[in-house]
Amino acid sequence: MHEEGESEVAAARDLLAAHRAGAERVLVLDLAAYELGNVLLRALGLPSAVVAQQLELVRQLCGPLVHPRPSLARRSGGSG
Repeated sequence: MHEEGESEVAAARDLLAAHRAGAERVLVLDLAAYELGNVLLRALGLPSAVVAQQLELVRQLCGPLVHPRPSLARRSGGSG
């Protein structure tokens, strides 16, 4: 993990360790994966192959992306 200038690396490491141990479950919303890809590709200028590799690593670490039910979007005032 990148650490320079980051204040929550220790907490992220703890969460990852707990996830790997089965004590916690990290879920990644489909939109979060889209946003991560966007930052890696557009803001950081990484090649698309690297972005795909990073998104695959997220999937390997956290499992399938979570797709909120349309009823959740309606309750939160979103479309769907």
